[in-house]
Amino acid sequence: MTGSPNIVWGIVRKITMETIRGKGPIGVCAALFLAVVFPFVAAMAQNDSSAGTAAPVPVPALKPVPSLKTFSPETLKTARAIFKDINGKRWKAAHRKAAQSGDPLLGSLVRWFDLRREGAHGFEKITTFIETHPDWPRLRTLTSRAEEAITDATSDTLVLAWFAAHPPITTKGLVRYGEALLRQGWGTEGAAVIRRAWITGNFDYRQERTFIARHHKRWTREDNWARLDRLLWEGKLKTARRTIRRVDKDHQALAEARRRLRLNRGGVDWAIRRVPAYLLGDPGFLYERLRWRRLHERDDAREILAALPFDLTHPELWWTERAAVTRQALSKGDTSAAYQLASSHKQVEGTSFAEAEWLSGWIALRFLHDGEAALNHFTRFYGNVRYPVSRSRAAYYAARAAQSLGRSELAQSWHAKAAEFPTTFHGQLAAARFKNRIPPSLPPDPLPATQKREQFNARDLVRIVRLLGEIGEYKRIKPFVIHLNDLVSTPGERALVANLAHDNGRPDVGVKIARQAIRNGVYLVSRGYPIPAQFDREHPKTPLLLALMRQESGFDGFAESHAGARGLMQIMPATAKNMARRLNLPYSKARLITDPRYNLMLGRAYISSLLDKYGNSYVLALAAYNAGPKRVKRWLRSNGDPRSSEVDTLDWIERIPFYETRTYIQRVLSNLQVYRMLLNTPQTSWSLENDLHYRN
Repeated sequence: MTGSPNIVWGIVRKITMETIRGKGPIGVCAALFLAVVFPFVAAMAQNDSSAGTAAPVPVPALKPVPSLKTFSPETLKTARAIFKDINGKRWKAAHRKAAQSGDPLLGSLVRWFDLRREGAHGFEKITTFIETHPDWPRLRTLTSRAEEAITDATSDTLVLAWFAAHPPITTKGLVRYGEALLRQGWGTEGAAVIRRAWITGNFDYRQERTFIARHHKRWTREDNWARLDRLLWEGKLKTARRTIRRVDKDHQALAEARRRLRLNRGGVDWAIRRVPAYLLGDPGFLYERLRWRRLHERDDAREILAALPFDLTHPELWWTERAAVTRQALSKGDTSAAYQLASSHKQVEGTSFAEAEWLSGWIALRFLHDGEAALNHFTRFYGNVRYPVSRSRAAYYAARAAQSLGRSELAQSWHAKAAEFPTTFHGQLAAARFKNRIPPSLPPDPLPATQKREQFNARDLVRIVRLLGEIGEYKRIKPFVIHLNDLVSTPGERALVANLAHDNGRPDVGVKIARQAIRNGVYLVSRGYPIPAQFDREHPKTPLLLALMRQESGFDGFAESHAGARGLMQIMPATAKNMARRLNLPYSKARLITDPRYNLMLGRAYISSLLDKYGNSYVLALAAYNAGPKRVKRWLRSNGDPRSSEVDTLDWIERIPFYETRTYIQRVLSNLQVYRMLLNTPQTSWSLENDLHYRN
């Protein structure tokens, strides 16, 4: 391989050899990820009979930061010994070695890891570190540890001085602050803090009993209701049940009805009948009734939404329910009701406002054929968002609305606005609308000024990341890189941060940095869309595999989702077991994380099987990869087949009831176009519009 990617990934062999030499299972896994995953994917592609043979084309990339040999062999030896102790929880030995090294940074690094342990250190020790290391990561965690470390023996003077500069962030911190104020004669102020702790705090059973015994005379029944109302909104039903008896009987009945509705169990009608008439308009009660009716797909959920006031609390929660009821109406063919529900959303700002305006506009355009109303909604949507994904989406649909009105110049103007964002799904669709097409291109990565590069290299956190990379402690790098990204401000510096992560064994963190950067209009394409030098760039499967890996795990081989999906391809254990059986391989759940080759083999087999199942439809295969084939079967039955010319594929995607799946399909397909551009795939053989129907 030639070109800059080979330079960028040249560090792989060095890290691999240094890591495998006695670094334990974590280090070996990182080495496998770096040195084995990417050659393996290339090998998979090369073994395919349709693999191309043309010479690889270099990828435009940010010039990598030169490897800075700032660590002596002695320093590296000491650091390895220190982290061997840390990994073995031998903290005294780690501190001793750091002190003997004479390197203050090693000492700070050991203290930072040590102080984050729960219940291990005192208040003064933790707060001293926070004040002397203001630019270090995860200080909020350390602040929580400090507040938890306050005891009855801690000086009130120290506590009050600390909280004067650092307002409490934990329930225990609030309680300790309030009690210190009370002891020092600040009765009114202390009582106010205690009341706030009761209303907003979260206690376990024993803590709650102690707190109530000490301070129950300092708050009112109204405060009890404020606490109970908050717990019910947050779904903390077990704690709420302990609080119910502390309010009057009418509010007890109201709270019990809300609790039963949320649990979606029996006795709901009985509980509702017990609520006094004057409390039937309680927002929390209305919300729970709406949610319950929506879960049971009852049309009378719409009645609650129609009667809501404008000034809602918890607007995001209300929008989630309104959107679901709107989609239910749409699925039943009641398009006028769906539009009325969506357009009377009562949202005023934020993500929920943007989603409400988009959904209203989409229904107006695609189902009611009211281009004027749609254009108004999409224009408001565009004016209230700033991220590229949202702006391109708003502009693209505004163009479609203008087009439906026969206003071609306005449509072209909106398409041009959407096309300003070439890495987004709707930006790519818009770019394809121009008659005189310009070959797709991507913006270059920003180059940092020499002075900024020198300042960056001088940072302690940069030195820490490089040290951790040198000794193979890859899993410990992420918080330092993420915090560095918070500290820098220029596009060039953000490129340096992403490059730092990439060059030190964490391409996944580089992807994360690039995703954050693009929200501010900074494109870090080479780090946001990593391409291992070992890939067969001409093989048609390569862009799809890369696009999937970027969306599924962000190239994090250790990724585990809340649902249980694992590894680079985020494959579910049951699916992996099935694929292993088909490939005549032994199944191992552990290897989905520890063996990237194994994970990729099974993930590739699964996406290939889905493409075969759905006649090479990317949309259906990706929907099934994310949500499962059973759901896709149901959606085909209810929404038609997007492979048919009678079904608009974009509408089919948008009618999927799961936000995650709708977004997933669009993100993978947009990733796919970017990787094709980076790999110089001849444009005559692909386009996003083709991908929406069939895979070429």
